[in-house]
Amino acid sequence: MRVFVAGYKGKGFGGRAITWFTFGEYSHVSLVFENSGSLIEIESIQGKGVHAQPFDAGGECDLFEVQATPGQIERIHAAAAELVGRKYDWTGIWGFMRRRKRENPKKWFCSELVAHCLLRAGIEIQRMPPWKQSPVIVCASTVLKPQ
Repeated sequence: MRVFVAGYKGKGFGGRAITWFTFGEYSHVSLVFENSGSLIEIESIQGKGVHAQPFDAGGECDLFEVQATPGQIERIHAAAAELVGRKYDWTGIWGFMRRRKRENPKKWFCSELVAHCLLRAGIEIQRMPPWKQSPVIVCASTVLKPQ
């Protein structure tokens, strides 16, 4: 099994707002798990919350492989699967943009979800808590290998 972070470059109003606030090109991130040729994406997105689906970005994202051991990959997958069904964290996004702590373990935004799941496996993307990380910060991590 392998795990990737997908970095999306949003073209809509929300995506442009996120890239403007975060000074970067990525507006959304997700985890992509490859197992026996199939690709499953786990993400947190507005209107759907944390959910899993078959991965088919259609070239709309950049993939970054997470440098992890098989045991770490299993822990990342378990952490992400455990959060499927949780709601999207709108207040976390507002707190993120206003630079105020708004952490709620019952709700998640995309980059917080990715950073949290990797941290649960002992992989620190950046030296900051998951709720402070934006899609551009996640994709800039040196623990990710561009594909």
